Amino acid sequence: MAFLSLANYRKKGRIRQLFCQDTVACKAVELIPDYSESCPVEDSHDGIGIPKNFVLYQNYPNPFNPITKIAFDLPKECDVDLSVYNVLGQKVETVIGRKLVAGHHEVVWNAESAPSGVYFYTITAGEFSAMRKMILMK
Repeated sequence: MAFLSLANYRKKGRIRQLFCQDTVACKAVELIPDYSESCPVEDSHDGIGIPKNFVLYQNYPNPFNPITKIAFDLPKECDVDLSVYNVLGQKVETVIGRKLVAGHHEVVWNAESAPSGVYFYTITAGEFSAMRKMILMK
């Protein structure tokens, strides 16, 4: 099951500390099971919080076990499909499949039920499409 951190923030370093400084803080912040209501937005890129380009960032950490964070930027509101695939091209999970507002977004994918291996995550947002590779090591 996928999870989205609903933490809104202004300083990127502060979120990194929450996600990465120690496992107690990480678990308290990132595992919020309902992502249907809102998305985090970061002040970035053009000075008012709206990115200038579509971007799909590399997941962090990578390799991971079993939780990783996937971040992306949307310069405008659009329908977003963020999905994870195995090396055979089979869809493992749809992490996000809905309309999102413009801004910086981060989702946390929990791969606890997935076997170790190489996975690909793809985003389709409007006419933008991108894919990246990630490694689950258990």
